[in-house]
Amino acid sequence: MRKHALILGGTKGLGRELAAKALKYGFTPIIVGRTAEECRSDQTLAGAVFVSANLAAPYAAPLAVIPVLAGLDVSHVFWTAGIFLKRPLGSCETSELDEMAKTHFLGPVATLRDVHKTLPGPYHLTVVASTSSFRMREHETVYAALKSAKAQFARHFAKELAAERPGSKTLLVNPGGMKTGFLASAGIDASKMMEPAIVAELIWVEVTMQRTAFCELNVMRTEDGSPQLVYGPQRPETP
Repeated sequence: MRKHALILGGTKGLGRELAAKALKYGFTPIIVGRTAEECRSDQTLAGAVFVSANLAAPYAAPLAVIPVLAGLDVSHVFWTAGIFLKRPLGSCETSELDEMAKTHFLGPVATLRDVHKTLPGPYHLTVVASTSSFRMREHETVYAALKSAKAQFARHFAKELAAERPGSKTLLVNPGGMKTGFLASAGIDASKMMEPAIVAELIWVEVTMQRTAFCELNVMRTEDGSPQLVYGPQRPETP
C-alpha cells in the first residue's frame, strides 16, 4: 500500500511545495485547507487527496479530516497552517486575533489530537514554525508569539509521541522569510527571501534522513536569500 503524508495547510506557500515534494519522494499527499478543491487543477499535485477544511474552525476541521484517513497508510504528518499579520498590537481587531490563534494553533492542535488518536502506529510529525519564534520582529508580536507556541508544542509533544508510539519522530523546522503571498499582501519586499520550493526540498531531505526521536532544524535566510541550515535550539533575541 502506498504511504500517505497528511499536510495541514497544504494549499499555499510552503505547504503546497511540501505536498508537491511528497509526490517526488513516493508519498501521496493529503492536502488539507480551505481552498483545497482549487488545487485540483495543479498538475504538480496530480494524484493528491484534497480535503476542504477550515483549520480556523478548531472543532469542525477534524470532522472533515478524520474520515478521509480510513484505510490509508498515513506515515507522515506536516503542520504548516498559518496566516501572516504585521501590525502593532493596539491596531489589531479582536476578530483578527481570534483568527490568528485559531488558524495557527487551536485548529491544527485539535485536528492533530484526533489524527494522533486515529493513526494506529508510529508516524513522523513535522511542525513548521518560524525563525520569528526566537528573533525580534517589528509589529509581529502576535504572529511571533504563536510561532513560539507552535515550536514549544513540538518540543513537548515529541516526548509524548515517542513514548506512546515507539518509533515515531518529530521534526521542528524554523524557516526564515520566504517568497509567499503572505509577505506580498503585507507590502513586504520578498525579492531576497527564500524560495519555498527549495525550503520544502531541504525539509523533505531532513525528514528522510532523521534517525532521532526529535530534531530541531533552523533554515536561516542569508543576505542574498539563500538558505543556511543551523541545527538545535536558538537563544531568543531580546528587545
